[in-house]
Amino acid sequence: MRWRILFFILATFLLIGVAKAESEIVVEPIKNSITLEEEASFKLTITNEAEEKQRYSLFSFVQGWDIEPFPLKDKIIEILPGQSKTTTIKVKPTVAFNPGLYSLMLNIETDLGEKYSKGLNVYINPEKPGDYLPSIKVTVMMEEKINPQETQTIKLLLENRNPLNMPELVIKLQGDIPCSLITNSGIFKGFLFSKRSLMVCVS
Repeated sequence: MRWRILFFILATFLLIGVAKAESEIVVEPIKNSITLEEEASFKLTITNEAEEKQRYSLFSFVQGWDIEPFPLKDKIIEILPGQSKTTTIKVKPTVAFNPGLYSLMLNIETDLGEKYSKGLNVYINPEKPGDYLPSIKVTVMMEEKINPQETQTIKLLLENRNPLNMPELVIKLQGDIPCSLITNSGIFKGFLFSKRSLMVCVS
């Protein structure tokens, strides 16, 4: 009797060890190299290998990105046993990311308790040089006649025409005037947002 109990326990562990997921999830890139104005797309194929119908929910919590199935009704997909369903996942940046490779995550959960996470690799290309306006437009505002005995203020209006932010902007005033005579040393450091303007005053 004892050996039968041990055999039953061993068989149970073996069954658990060989148990497999009840779904197969495959993600294939359709277009994953984009600019900030474009959207990437992926083909998602789900196969229900369970013996009963499953309902699959698709979602993502990645900030700065819009990740949705197309059509939107595929946020919830019902698949019969042994059947497959293919849908398209659209991915679009919602903030001005720098060019580079971004690894995003798509979550898939079923009403039977299965949970999957699939990576979506998106590469953001820099804008084509021909598509750029001049990076920064600078307008200098100062008095036409300068009295050397008086403190003068020079105003710089900086307009960032790039589609990207400039987080480490440095402006340095150079010329024949010693820096010791310039109240703020002629150096400005700041953040210039995409498609925005900034006023800098140097005395």
